[in-house]
Amino acid sequence: MGDDRSKVSEREFLSEIVQHPDPIVTATELSDRLPITPQAVNGRLNRLEQDGYVNSKEAGSAARVWWLTQTGGQRLDELRRNQSDGQ
Repeated sequence: MGDDRSKVSEREFLSEIVQHPDPIVTATELSDRLPITPQAVNGRLNRLEQDGYVNSKEAGSAARVWWLTQTGGQRLDELRRNQSDGQ
């Protein structure tokens, strides 16, 4: 199986979190909206949390919810600017 990270850019991934109708999102909700596996979504979310771009919290016995941090919002703005600049 190929590397799912190449299918969805960091900008697209963070944008999907921001565009979700709720202020929080689950990995399942993201995997339903993105063309990558649930395992890849979880891996990306964990890396983004390590980088300080998202935070998470357990919400029940088997659920975790995620949201964009201020640092994540700044990163998304930077990625959008770079894209509009043609970089």
